[in-house]
Amino acid sequence: MQIFSSNFRPIQPEMVKGTNEYMEFKPHKNDSDLISLFYQFKISHSEKGAVPVIPDGCIDILFNLDALEPIGLVAASPTYRREELFIKDELYFGIRLFPDQGQQVLTCSIKEIIKCKVVPFTDVSRIGMTVLDELRDLNSFEERVRWVLSRSRLLPPTTHYEKNILNSCLDKIYQSNGLASAREISTETGYSDRYIRNIFNEYIGFSPKQFSQIIRLQSNISKILHNQLQVDDLLDQPNNYYDKSHFYKDFKRYMLLTPKEYFDIVREKAVFGM
Repeated sequence: MQIFSSNFRPIQPEMVKGTNEYMEFKPHKNDSDLISLFYQFKISHSEKGAVPVIPDGCIDILFNLDALEPIGLVAASPTYRREELFIKDELYFGIRLFPDQGQQVLTCSIKEIIKCKVVPFTDVSRIGMTVLDELRDLNSFEERVRWVLSRSRLLPPTTHYEKNILNSCLDKIYQSNGLASAREISTETGYSDRYIRNIFNEYIGFSPKQFSQIIRLQSNISKILHNQLQVDDLLDQPNNYYDKSHFYKDFKRYMLLTPKEYFDIVREKAVFGM
């Protein structure tokens, strides 16, 4: 059984802001230790059809349910903020997997998906190929969520030695909001940095250092957007950033924007009930 901290719920603010008819559902950890989020949206005909997404460490499975033939795509977490193109006026239903759960439903490595950015769902799925048609035939977001949850419970658990080590590492990272260092993780598990790094590369697609930075980025963006912190307040958090230049450098590395530029964009429209 998964032992991660349920406090980690990655967000995609510009997907909420830049789409129409957006809705989401976060399953309780007792209902699923596989799925972080269900979501559904359309792109208005008046919009440009491109939605910026930010690093979150997760795997998304996205279905276009309005295409003549329903289409499923698997997308890895971007390594930096980038735009994804969607077809206007068509309905998309998404499933966001927790970072370590990709191998439970996919036949390829997470590294391969990160390299390709997007791969066809039917090429890499361990789930039956009828999923696309069955999702399209359901009438509502709620019905699709219930159907996927019922199917996900039939998947065999992936419990083995390396996965248990990974879960312990992830729990440490989540509970610290990405502040745990690679050395702290290694010390707590009793395994070498190299061994831990190999496990992360296999199951997560990122090194422990990269993944921790992404979790810290997600945590800080969430705090700011929920008005828990101002940007300058982040510098006062224990062990969060060494100084202002360090914070700006890390932020711009993943977001390609300064903090002010990014938060000005996402605050144009008040949409944050996440």
